[in-house]
Amino acid sequence: MASKPEKFTGNRIEIAALSAAQSHAYLWEPDAATRQAIAADLGLLELRKLRAQVTLTPAEDRDWLFEAAWGATVVQRCVVQLATV
Repeated sequence: MASKPEKFTGNRIEIAALSAAQSHAYLWEPDAATRQAIAADLGLLELRKLRAQVTLTPAEDRDWLFEAAWGATVVQRCVVQLATV
């Protein structure tokens, strides 16, 4: 991983604008409105936390290696009892 991840607040990384001479690290922690929209898309009751630590590393030719560690806290209904879990 690159040294210190840059806080990323958008929804897109412009790969063409990155330097191919080094790795690029990003930390993505979406705001409440974005988490709510993602929860709705996934059919979740709530998405309390979402975090991704991403590294883009130059590979052969014009390729990039994407590595990420994801973490999330979700609330959903149990499919057996329909209780919140």
